[in-house]
Amino acid sequence: MTLRVQRIAGFGRRALVAAALLAAASAFAQSAFPSRPLKIIVPAPPAGAADTATRVIARHMETTLGQPVVVENRPGAAATIGLQILAKAQPDGYTLGLASVAGTAIVSVTNSNVPDLRKDLVPIAGVVNAPHVLAVTASLPAKNAQELLALFRKEPGKHNFASQGDGSLSHLESELFKSLNGVDVQHIPYTGSSLAMPGLISGTTVMMFDSAASVAPQVRAGKLRVLGTTASQRIRQFPDAPTMVELGMTSFRADNPFGFYAPPGTPPAIARTLTQAVEAALAAPETIQALQNAGLEPRFAAPAEFQKTVAADYELWQSVARSTTKAR
Repeated sequence: MTLRVQRIAGFGRRALVAAALLAAASAFAQSAFPSRPLKIIVPAPPAGAADTATRVIARHMETTLGQPVVVENRPGAAATIGLQILAKAQPDGYTLGLASVAGTAIVSVTNSNVPDLRKDLVPIAGVVNAPHVLAVTASLPAKNAQELLALFRKEPGKHNFASQGDGSLSHLESELFKSLNGVDVQHIPYTGSSLAMPGLISGTTVMMFDSAASVAPQVRAGKLRVLGTTASQRIRQFPDAPTMVELGMTSFRADNPFGFYAPPGTPPAIARTLTQAVEAALAAPETIQALQNAGLEPRFAAPAEFQKTVAADYELWQSVARSTTKAR
């Protein structure tokens, strides 16, 4: 009996030692992170706001983490494909993804397959805002938002607005603008900003909510005029353009935030390392300058803070999307 107890006790000690070694190895592996290149999935085509922001930030993250950071574009199904790939990736910290909060919230109303940013992924950090502006053709008599609304009320149903696509943030911003002001303007959807721009410049469409980065060259060329911004504060590119809130639409705020996420199950210690690398990148003067030159607003937000923004944007844009869907 004594021998049996000793054997059991010996086995227990060996198990404890093995468990301790395993825990130590796991801790070492996490402390050594990263030991190989990382990848950031962008669920959008190259050259847009999402792609530009990710590449600028990734360059500085390489310095902080001491490893290459590769950007991989995986567009399709309004960002659903890229985010699904992210959600199924190994939760080891070596795969991240960028998400547009408003865009993902809107898509979720009609597509249950898109991961929910509130619960299905691990937030790493808010990174940038890509604010939209209300742009009109320069030949339009209306010189400000009040005159534009007066024109719409005088000629209901006569004028058109352009968007980046049916169900896009650009589309729903115009629907919200119409609803809050009680005006009748017809929708002409395009497949992207670049295809919508010629019609807006020529006056085929009267107005469009589009990114400041896309609109700025046309404003400088004297082809478009900016009457306001959807951001919660006036933006650097167009400091004279009032916010929608300043124009009396108190519920209309659309900063268009983007954030980095990791797959579900990513260890907290690794997530913290990634958050710190993103924060360092967004504090670097060269990163700030590059993002601002691209028409983007650097805006680091820690995970808990960023998720409050996510919750608020989901509530707003899902509501607008459901209302628009019912009205069709």
